[in-house]
Amino acid sequence: RWIEGTEKFWYQWENKDGTFYYIVDPAAGSKRQIFDNARIAAELTRITKDPWDAQHLPIRSIKFIDGNTLQFDVQSSQDDTTQDAEAERGQQQEEVQGRQRARRPRPKKQMFHFRYDVRTQTLSQIPDYQAPDNHPSWASISPDGNTIVYGWHYNLYMMTRDQYQKILDARRGKEGAAADSAGWKVEIEGTQLTTDGEKDYSYAMGGRGETDDEVEKNKDHRMRAPVVWSKDSKRIALVREDERKSGDLWVIHSVGNKRPQLETYKYDMPGEKNVAQSEMWVIDLASKQAVKIKADRFKDQRLGIFDARQFRYPDRDAPQPQLWLADNSNQLYFWRRNRDQHAVDVCVADASTGDVKTLIEERLNTYVEHQPLELLKSGDMLWFSERDGWGPTARSRTRSPRVRGAPRGSSAWMRTAGSSTSRETIGSRGKIRTTCTSTGCGSTAPVSRCWIPATSTIRRATCGGRRTAGSMGKKA
Repeated sequence: RWIEGTEKFWYQWENKDGTFYYIVDPAAGSKRQIFDNARIAAELTRITKDPWDAQHLPIRSIKFIDGNTLQFDVQSSQDDTTQDAEAERGQQQEEVQGRQRARRPRPKKQMFHFRYDVRTQTLSQIPDYQAPDNHPSWASISPDGNTIVYGWHYNLYMMTRDQYQKILDARRGKEGAAADSAGWKVEIEGTQLTTDGEKDYSYAMGGRGETDDEVEKNKDHRMRAPVVWSKDSKRIALVREDERKSGDLWVIHSVGNKRPQLETYKYDMPGEKNVAQSEMWVIDLASKQAVKIKADRFKDQRLGIFDARQFRYPDRDAPQPQLWLADNSNQLYFWRRNRDQHAVDVCVADASTGDVKTLIEERLNTYVEHQPLELLKSGDMLWFSERDGWGPTARSRTRSPRVRGAPRGSSAWMRTAGSSTSRETIGSRGKIRTTCTSTGCGSTAPVSRCWIPATSTIRRATCGGRRTAGSMGKKA
């Protein structure tokens, strides 16, 4: 796992002698063991009063605070005597809903929380430990963390960070239904952003997987909105589906309920005349003005927003929002596709006016495969194209949109894995076995990533000395 704010990562290795933890600094070319297993086992035994040894360390939930400090938990053999009335009510609620068999909940075990200094190998118990934020699934948090957008009664609302913090404080230390129950009790008056949402024509995401009874019961709860944020947190964009004329489909939930329960949802079948209609909206949060993107071109078309590549650190508590591809809040890159999927357009919209410019057009007599768009700092785009029958990653300029420089060879590039503007290189994921063209390499492992010059005269790709785990070169 990569450690946020550093170039280091850590991993664990298990064999017959136990579990060993290592921290690696690729830049320095160093690796060291995090714990002296025998020493840490003795210290944990002294504090928890449970017997541990070097071969059976009880360490769980490791989380690095910085490049040198980590936290972890150890579960005791003793019951936790702390009574949590909210958790008990949450357990009862789950039992009533039929998600668990009616039974007396097992007592929780006492949990010890520790802080550890990797450099000095110093262990200390965390006094007055506070559980991390438990974010609800409905919250879409802005990149600057100051605004939270959510759906309620088919419309969009937003709240401030201070309001949201009250909900996080109420949910802290609780899980599942207990956390949800505590959060719902916090009274928050959000700011309404839209007013015309209705059933099957909503700005919020539907509750697929819920029975009709559960949908009715939860109708007054907040819901997640499928929004994509501009990087400056000024605007949001989303695709809204009008399913009012679409036909119903059903699922019978026969497991986990006293009697089978019905789930009704909208589903478009092949050949049907009335299918869902896609719309794309941009909302300015300061003015609360909504702009409909003028994306109409194909009958019964589908729309989607291109979002920016982000690295997700596993130790990060806060959910990571989806971001626009552009660095500014004026340009929204998106795709549109006709119903038979023989035509795909790459477009950019003016977020203030809704005007649309078509950048790339893909047309085939068969299904058009399309992948995420990459936008380089130079303004050029990297786009997966099958127009010559191969499936390479091609480069196009936004000022004069023309796909050019498509690499050729016995390979299919399925997705760009990364790019470097300064080195004019891109990394891509493929599906074949091939031999690296680099002298002395000769690898024939399955290709998962390769690096090539991202120019208009690409001839070949090699490992480039990057033979890391899961990284090999290939012909292009």
